[in-house]
Order: sequence, then structure tokens, then C-alpha cells
Amino acid sequence: MGEYDDPDGGGRIRATETSEYDAAAQVKHIVWHHQLVGKAESWDVPLKLRMFYPQEIDVLLAYNGFVIEHKYGDFNCSPFGAASAKQLIVCSDPSSAPANPADGR
Repeated sequence: MGEYDDPDGGGRIRATETSEYDAAAQVKHIVWHHQLVGKAESWDVPLKLRMFYPQEIDVLLAYNGFVIEHKYGDFNCSPFGAASAKQLIVCSDPSSAPANPADGR
């Protein structure tokens, strides 16, 4: 994944990743491996990510009262499409909107 400076001043840290995808559970099991460069000290950080298919997340959000305002395919706000590696969704919750006196609410 790369290298970065140890925020505690211990030198450089090299980070790598291994992962496996459980298609039946739609969960990606990730382990981030960190090692101080040139030293024996290392540690692992496990992470489980639940994967949602585009139609699935849209329905779940709507069912729970959210309105999808924007859907992006990356952190540069590119449109979401078939080739997108990510789903970044901006939602609103109409039930939490402040009352509008003009509506009589």
C-alpha cells in the first residue's frame, strides 16, 4: 500500500494488505500489515468490510427513509457507473429537516 512517517517519531512504516472476499456473506476480510522499516517490530490490523451491490444499497436507503442526493464513483466526485470501483452516496433524511413555517408545520 505504501510507506509513511511514524507519527510517534519511530521512523518509516511500510504498510501492505492481504484480503479475501466471502461472496456468500458479501464481506471482504482485510488485514493491514504494518512494519517499521529496518526493524523487526510489526503489527496487523484486521478489517471486515460489508459489500453492497448498487441496487441493494439504493433500496436499503429508500426503505429506511433516506433520499439519495448524489452518487459518485470516486473521491473526485466522478459519476457512478459500471466501471466505478466505489460507491460514494450523499443522502438526506427528510424526517430530520427543520420545520418550515410556510408549510404550516
